[in-house]
Amino acid sequence: MDKPKRFPVGMYQLKGPVKNPSSDRRKKGDWMAPPAFATGERFYVRDFPANNGFAPDLVKLGYYGSISTTSPTFKALEPLLEPVVPTASERLRIHDVSCREVLVRMIESGAVSMEMVLTVHALLEKEWEERDNAPPKEEDEA
Repeated sequence: MDKPKRFPVGMYQLKGPVKNPSSDRRKKGDWMAPPAFATGERFYVRDFPANNGFAPDLVKLGYYGSISTTSPTFKALEPLLEPVVPTASERLRIHDVSCREVLVRMIESGAVSMEMVLTVHALLEKEWEERDNAPPKEEDEA
C-alpha cells in the first residue's frame, strides 16, 4: 500500500475565504474554531522528528495548537493554500528563535555594536510613533 502524499513543509497564505467544517463558536479566540478563515491568513506546515511518522501539521504562528494535515479543516483549506516566502519575523517564529538572546550574543561577540542596536531601536520607535499618530484609514465600502 502506498503512503499518502505528504503536504510540503513551508509558509502558506489563503487565496480566498474558507468555511471551517470544524467551527465551534464556544471557543472564543481559538484560531482553529472560527466559522471561516479569511483571505490572506498565513499558516505554516511543519514536520519534525517528534511527529513519529504522523502527518505534518498546520500552525498559525503566534498561536497555540495545530491542525493535522489529514483533518477535515485542513482538507477545506488545502485547495486555497498558496506557498509564500516567510517574512524575517515569521522565519524567527518558525524556528522559535529567542531574539533577545541572539542579540545579546551578537553584541557580546562583536558581530553588532550596541550603537547599531540603539540606532535601529530609535528608527523603530519613530516608525511606531508615526503609525500610532497616523489618521485612521478609511474602510473600503463594498
